[in-house]
Amino acid sequence: MSDLVDINRLQFQKIFDVHQQKGSIAYTDSLKICSSLKIFPDLLTSQEIRKTFLTLSTNESSVEKLNFLQFESFIKILAKLAFKQCKQTSNDYGLLITHIKEYSQKRYGAVLEIQMPKGRSISKSNLNRSKNTLSTPKNKVKTSFFKPPSEKTLNRTLTSKKSPTKPVVPKIFNTLSLISPALTSLKSQIKTIKTSALTERREGHVSTCSTSPSPNKANLLTRINKAFSDFQISYNKIDTSKIQVKKILQKILIKNQQFNNNSLLKRMAFRIWSLHIL
Repeated sequence: MSDLVDINRLQFQKIFDVHQQKGSIAYTDSLKICSSLKIFPDLLTSQEIRKTFLTLSTNESSVEKLNFLQFESFIKILAKLAFKQCKQTSNDYGLLITHIKEYSQKRYGAVLEIQMPKGRSISKSNLNRSKNTLSTPKNKVKTSFFKPPSEKTLNRTLTSKKSPTKPVVPKIFNTLSLISPALTSLKSQIKTIKTSALTERREGHVSTCSTSPSPNKANLLTRINKAFSDFQISYNKIDTSKIQVKKILQKILIKNQQFNNNSLLKRMAFRIWSLHIL
């Protein structure tokens, strides 16, 4: 992970410089960054980001701020929190960069590296240039393409307990499994009524041509309303809070695997080419 931190330091400095004032950023700025990079609300909630910010911020005159070194640690901790469910790999920092790479380039012009190229090392001159950049004043970065969230949106986000997630039901057969037993029983009774002979005169039958409502019809409507009410209650009990997070995690893992496969193919092609030349 340390190699990824070193090669991406200047790019994260670009992101930091867009929001920094006198070499530090406030919590609202850190939330803007997380929102622009889709860390919030795709991976973490505002409460988790706020808690991480407070553990690292320096409190001077009741003002909570992060300098760039603290901002780097802030990003590392967010990566661990976002991918703590992923037990197959420990490269949580690399997975986070895979997720934010497209957004960082589009909104900040920062091109992040997902993996360290083989045979490449960080030179001392690059490290010295990174340290000198940290001590320089705010760089002039073109931000015409960057549109951070409005203050009204941020205030609404900070006051809300959790970002609402839209329930996702993939296919219709999953919905059928949620139907309550009462509705299933009602469907069988309706089927029995339809298959009965139309000319059969049952006891207590009231003609449908009559203007007065049938007692049986009123009872049937009541039972239908109750069945749909039970269905709605059972549907609301479904926990869908982690569906969106699992989809994003799966997409990131697939993209990371594709990068690894491409790297392997390039090495094999180079090997075949070198053997052909010799």
